[in-house]
Amino acid sequence: MGLDNETTRYLLADSKKTIRGKSVLTIARQTLQMGESELDRLLKEFGIPAEAQPNIDWKSKRRPYAEPLFSSLGALSVNSMDFSDYESADLIHDLNDPIPDKWKKKFDFVCESGSLEHIFNLPVAVKNCMEMVKVGGYLTWAGPANNFFGHGFYQFSPELLYRILSKENGYKIIRMIAIEYDSKRRWYRVHDPAVKHDRIKLISKHQISVIVTAERVSEEKIFLRNPQQSDYLEEWNDTAHQIKLNITPKKKHNMRAIKDYLISNHPRLAQIGRTIQQSGLNREYSFKNPKSFEPLSKPRKAGHF
Repeated sequence: MGLDNETTRYLLADSKKTIRGKSVLTIARQTLQMGESELDRLLKEFGIPAEAQPNIDWKSKRRPYAEPLFSSLGALSVNSMDFSDYESADLIHDLNDPIPDKWKKKFDFVCESGSLEHIFNLPVAVKNCMEMVKVGGYLTWAGPANNFFGHGFYQFSPELLYRILSKENGYKIIRMIAIEYDSKRRWYRVHDPAVKHDRIKLISKHQISVIVTAERVSEEKIFLRNPQQSDYLEEWNDTAHQIKLNITPKKKHNMRAIKDYLISNHPRLAQIGRTIQQSGLNREYSFKNPKSFEPLSKPRKAGHF
């Protein structure tokens, strides 16, 4: 579990809101997944003077922990939670199981970067993270989105994150970004499928990570109702409304009808068409799709967001 260059840049840019003067909890002890020169260059880019930079032991044989970085950014306290005490975490708990009441609404900022995808009981683990945030506090969740096959139990879609961190569960998403791990490390804002009335689809050559920050705006019973995928929910509601009004449900879209015809009568041709459709040749499945993504400039100062 760790903070690479891009995740650290994100936290630096958002530090005035989420870290400075706040009680911070990291899920697992976060390590710095970069070298001394990389971090030094990043801190200088954000205008952090040498005397304010974290005192990190770079001579250790293992990667340094990130607590000094959070402290240097003005955190009032920095705690960590882990499954065991092998890395000397402050709070020991298996996130597959519900947390005790004493930890609920305890922290201003919960930072999760690279743990949840390794926890089997994801709904319980996510609920735990959400419940530990105070009302008015923030949750930042960074995890794998594309091309992390075999890395953990899960990869996370925009649909999942938007439906979890929702008003019904007491949260409001501030932003969601995707980072493409090619040589340029480009950033993109990710839109809400429910707002765009379409799925956010992506087929990529490179690994993609997603980072989302959400504010806890009210205390609700989290997952009182199970989240539903927005396009299905919209379709169910639309069909139910038409039936109630005694209106014949809409016919299939022309392209869907053509697709069904090809599958039934020309399966080989349908297979070729599907291969082309779900490839980098299709703009709809790429970062070039403006309905799904918006290119972002990388932040270079605290308070950028």
